[in-house]
Amino acid sequence: MKLIGREQELSTLERYYAKQGSGLVVVYGERLLGKESLIRAFGAGKPFLYLHAKPLSALAQSSVWARELRGQGIAVPKEAGFAELFLAAADSGREKGVLVIADFEHLFRTSGPKFAEEFFEALKKALEKGNLMVVFTSSSQSFVEGRLLETVASQGKLVSGILKVKPLDFMSLLDYFEDSPYNLDECIQIYSLLGGYPGAWEMFGKTLPFREAFFNVFFAEGAPLGVPEEIFLEPYLRELAVYNTILYWISAPREAETHYIGRKLNDLFDLTAYSRPKILVYIKQLISIGAVEKLRNFPVSEDLQVKAVYQFANPILRFYYTYLFAFEGDKNRLFAEILFRLPGYSREAFRKACEEYLRKASRAGELPIPLNQLSGWVGKNGSLDLLGRSSDDVYLAATISGEADGFSESRLNYFLMSLQKARVAPAFLYLFSLHGYSPEVTARLYGIEGIYLMDESIWQKSSS
Repeated sequence: MKLIGREQELSTLERYYAKQGSGLVVVYGERLLGKESLIRAFGAGKPFLYLHAKPLSALAQSSVWARELRGQGIAVPKEAGFAELFLAAADSGREKGVLVIADFEHLFRTSGPKFAEEFFEALKKALEKGNLMVVFTSSSQSFVEGRLLETVASQGKLVSGILKVKPLDFMSLLDYFEDSPYNLDECIQIYSLLGGYPGAWEMFGKTLPFREAFFNVFFAEGAPLGVPEEIFLEPYLRELAVYNTILYWISAPREAETHYIGRKLNDLFDLTAYSRPKILVYIKQLISIGAVEKLRNFPVSEDLQVKAVYQFANPILRFYYTYLFAFEGDKNRLFAEILFRLPGYSREAFRKACEEYLRKASRAGELPIPLNQLSGWVGKNGSLDLLGRSSDDVYLAATISGEADGFSESRLNYFLMSLQKARVAPAFLYLFSLHGYSPEVTARLYGIEGIYLMDESIWQKSSS
């Protein structure tokens, strides 16, 4: 996989490398985010050693690594332990080298607490030579943010930095698919299916028609994302039956659709028959691996808003559990049905893209106010796609429309009604539409100060 949209992360690693006495850097994040490509790009042109930790005992792992280093022409003493391995790596070149240990969590999961002390002591001796930078990489967010951070906190100056690789934004997706045949609507649909995971973008590709690429990624025999729980859940969780039950009910279509994407804690209690404490324990673990998140509700009119709503943070899992997880019928029929539903299903992805747009515009000073806060507001009888506030309590509100007929008057009325429900009177209103505005909306809003009609041109990708 080539490097996609990771210029900032690459620059950060280069800064760590340039520092005198730079030591250990931890790079972590979910799978399919491009960590491997980032590390390979960083290592280009430098003395570069790559070791992969496996679920082995410490003795077996050091034996495997010694063989690998010897295979790369590095003199390693017979029956070398980690201290000898790291010193051999540090002495392997005149120029400052980079030693990468991928999936390092396996080292600590298969060894006792004493091992961590001995391992880091061996690492310190090698780093004292000043001509080695060590990079740990991991796809286990829960391990890094839990056990590892506790461990490295006691290592003082050994750790130079911790870099979390996060999903890319919608503009990065547009840049990636710029030379593809996909129009703006299709790019938003791809964002709803694959989110900011560049590894998944490469699976989708840029040459096939949208319909064919979509089918190949999720529905074809042996599809790379046909069973994404094997990628994002199984390596990190036990008792998958409980997790699957919770995830299924978070995503499953409701008899009466709500105006938010997710489930309230009380809904999950009723649907799963698990106790509330048990649900919260399992959801906490799902949050720690990046699968689920708690809905961020703007802190205004809190007595009128819904509380404790959980939704998918990972869009690939959201799509899978919504449509594929429990399905046993004709996949071709299901595929045709999903194609019909996809524009509506993609609304949340468009809302997220507009949130990203406003955040960037605020940082660039392109909004009438600098935003100190920005998120959705979900009330018991209405919702706002986006509500923002400056540090001096000036409000900005936004709503979106992806409807093929354009932004309708009924959408505008719902927006204004929801503002009343939220008890806010924003100074600025932003209306985002993918297909223009109805004549009624244009006429009604003409000449009113503080209202911004944002069309598809802001994305700089043809929607034709």
